[in-house]
Amino acid sequence: KMEGQLMEMEYAMQEISILKTEKSSLISELELAMERVRDLEEALRGMNIDREDFARARVENKTLQEETSILRRNVHELENYLEQVAVDQEAHVRLQKENARLESEMAFLQEKLKTFDQSQNGLFFAQDRVQALEAEIAALNEEKTMWKERANYHIKEKVQNEGAAAKWKEKYEQEHAKHERSSEEADQLHSEREAWSEKLSMLNAERIKLQQDILRIRVDSEESAMIASRLRNQNESLATELSRKEEELQFVLKEYHELKKLHADFTAKHSTCTFRSSTYTSRQISETSS
Repeated sequence: KMEGQLMEMEYAMQEISILKTEKSSLISELELAMERVRDLEEALRGMNIDREDFARARVENKTLQEETSILRRNVHELENYLEQVAVDQEAHVRLQKENARLESEMAFLQEKLKTFDQSQNGLFFAQDRVQALEAEIAALNEEKTMWKERANYHIKEKVQNEGAAAKWKEKYEQEHAKHERSSEEADQLHSEREAWSEKLSMLNAERIKLQQDILRIRVDSEESAMIASRLRNQNESLATELSRKEEELQFVLKEYHELKKLHADFTAKHSTCTFRSSTYTSRQISETSS
């Protein structure tokens, strides 16, 4: 689209060059017409009117009016083109707003990623706790094995010492109950560990998705920034070119008004010449009749 606008700007420059050429041609023709008017005035002073010069002056006057109309139409087309450039500037402003929205969305995703990192730190702490509990369970299992061996030893000595055997059996049962409770806690911790593992997998998947979204948004933001920078440079160039075109347009309009004024003067003088010619013709007819 910007290349099309540049081509249109070049076309407008060519049209302005053509207008300048046409203006120079019009000025030359106007000077010729003024010279002919002066010649006609001199002819009138000498009572020697050349009617063919008047006819040619009328034709040239008509041609000058047509070329003035063409110049006015070209000026109007150039004004329409300048309005189109203003519309393109509004599109550039909309693109800047879209870029600002993408930057805001990227900031939100970065904040969400920060929250995810904090949650992951909590998960690592829970994993450390599970490992510590597993180590404690292993120590309890070793202690259970030791107490079981000692209980078996004292059961073998039951005949010699029933009281001591009952005491050790009771202690063994207490330790066995303690071990069962530890097993239940271990099962619960294992379930919690599986839940944490599933949550970790979900969080990792979500983190990968967030990283992909951030990468995509970062690429989009970079592309938008590049486009905005290129459009900003092109807009500055267009603004400079537009200012120069406006100055040239003002100059062309000024010269057009000067030409219009000269044309009005020429028309007035031509009307005066026509009136004098008709007066002289009437006088000649009257003298001839006499």
